[in-house]
Amino acid sequence: MDNPVNQYLYAKEELFTYFGCEPDYSITDFRHMYWQIQHKEGFSVITFSETQDFSDSDDAIIVKKDNQPMIYKTKEYTLVIGIRCVKVGFVFKNANHISVT
Repeated sequence: MDNPVNQYLYAKEELFTYFGCEPDYSITDFRHMYWQIQHKEGFSVITFSETQDFSDSDDAIIVKKDNQPMIYKTKEYTLVIGIRCVKVGFVFKNANHISVT
């Protein structure tokens, strides 16, 4: 594992193992983002922003598998599989989760 390609592929496999999910999408590091999830009429949306007040935010539709939103939560991080033109895995820090009121 002496080259960047092998290191990346190994790390990617370890990441999917950590979250306990299948490796069929790319990963985006959004640990610095604030985030919230809303469930609406049969679908779920993840909203994320660099600011806690969500004044400048973006959204993605959360992918479902077996009719369940693909949200994988561990003690410190959450992996959300969403669609933004392509299927992407967003990794968020749990401490930045903002509950929807």
